[in-house]
Amino acid sequence: MTGCVVGDLNFAETANFGARAKEPAFAEQFVGIDAINGGAFQALSGATITSTAVKDATNAALRCVAVAGMGQEPKANPIVAFGEGKPAAPAEVTAGEDGSLRTRAEGFGGGDVIVNVTVGDDGSVSKLVIDASSQTEGYGTRVAEDAAFAEQFIGQAGPFAIGENIDALSGATITSKAVVEAVNNALGFTSDAPAEEKAPVTTEEDGSLRTTAKGFGDAVVIVKVTVGDDGSVSKLYIDASTQTEYIGTRVMEEPEFAEQFIGQSGPFAIGENIDALSGATITSKAVVEAVNNALGFTSDAPAEEKAPVTTEEDGSLRTTAKGFGDAVVIVKVTVGDDGSVSKLYIDASTQTEYIGTRVMEEPEFAEQFIGQSGPFAIGENIDALSGATITSKAVVEAVNNALGFTSDAPAEEKAPVTTEEDGSLRTTAKGFGDAVVIVKVTVGDDGSVSKLYIDASTQTEYIGTRVMEEPEFGEQFIGQSGPFTIGENIDALSGATISSKAVVEAVNNALGY
Repeated sequence: MTGCVVGDLNFAETANFGARAKEPAFAEQFVGIDAINGGAFQALSGATITSTAVKDATNAALRCVAVAGMGQEPKANPIVAFGEGKPAAPAEVTAGEDGSLRTRAEGFGGGDVIVNVTVGDDGSVSKLVIDASSQTEGYGTRVAEDAAFAEQFIGQAGPFAIGENIDALSGATITSKAVVEAVNNALGFTSDAPAEEKAPVTTEEDGSLRTTAKGFGDAVVIVKVTVGDDGSVSKLYIDASTQTEYIGTRVMEEPEFAEQFIGQSGPFAIGENIDALSGATITSKAVVEAVNNALGFTSDAPAEEKAPVTTEEDGSLRTTAKGFGDAVVIVKVTVGDDGSVSKLYIDASTQTEYIGTRVMEEPEFAEQFIGQSGPFAIGENIDALSGATITSKAVVEAVNNALGFTSDAPAEEKAPVTTEEDGSLRTTAKGFGDAVVIVKVTVGDDGSVSKLYIDASTQTEYIGTRVMEEPEFGEQFIGQSGPFTIGENIDALSGATISSKAVVEAVNNALGY
């Protein structure tokens, strides 16, 4: 392929979404694709329908060209697919009067995120100014309003990557990625740096094992691990003074983090037997990597088999599951006549105080199970307590075990869609605890959402109810024709993922997606 033109005089895709298919940066991806062996191009973020239409039309055209013009069947089917393909040309980089490098990248909803990067004498970023005014207020705009986000770039020479040396802002992943892309572009980076090999392990005078791992900004985090006679960690010293103050440095300042390792023999893994400190994931992972390295571990321990279930004198079903640090969490489940959970007792006294113990101290967590017959799953019908994911999962596992569940329940069929007197489309979707979330969608003449009403009064107060109380969430749908997807063109509300997904599902259902 030597060229591509999308659209004609009748082209009527939504501005800032499907209409971007006419932009040269999108069409340039097709140049050089092999009409016989195939290739790939990047779909437009937030414009799946338009991108799919372009893909289907291109495949139809190329198949005709291959068979009629070249006399052979294409080897790829489909010839053109969605993928990385040839990336769109990076935005232009210009120099400001103050010597800063100015460029942009596409953020949420196709809006431009602009950055001004000032580079110091050592080649590292000395100043970063972000303009995210095109992004959703209260969400994407936070990359410019929250100084801690921009501070992650300072003192680093790049390249930057979300989840490696830059943490995305919760609830603003798309905009965070746009900032990273723009900064890399300004500095001339097009790929990530290679992964470093493991650091050496040395034995200190006190018998502890000393090693390091790269944390935030590739700055070194030091650990010294003392191993007891039983092979478990008896003492852990962490030096994270190279990390961002009040963020990464917390792994050495908050004793609860290091205490997670004590009494365990490893290997350790974030999300399994170690909880990362909220907002300091990269540094937390560096500590885990260093401790595993010091102890000589290269793989995770095998999963344990299910615990037995016994019937108590009161008729409840008692079982256990391993929580934080492999310490046992006990549950007693009482089942009502209808087969649903009528009472749940949780003993998480073995878990970290004020963190894992919250699953038994905060009644809202246990209340999620009441009235449901299971099976239960974190992120589906049960929300984990923030900062206590491991213990939350242990409770869910134990409850499922007590009730005899080994797999998830089948997905429910779509709810019916009705037309209201005002012309809006009304439908529902199951949210937190299987409670129904109602939406009413009004569609404009151009096929996009012009108005959205959300009734999430059945959801947990101050958590799931926020999808109807915080207007910024509903505003993300306005002007878009769908389909909608969490993490692509819709940001879930932090802490209300289940309710957010219910709204997205209902809106898609109303619009026929």
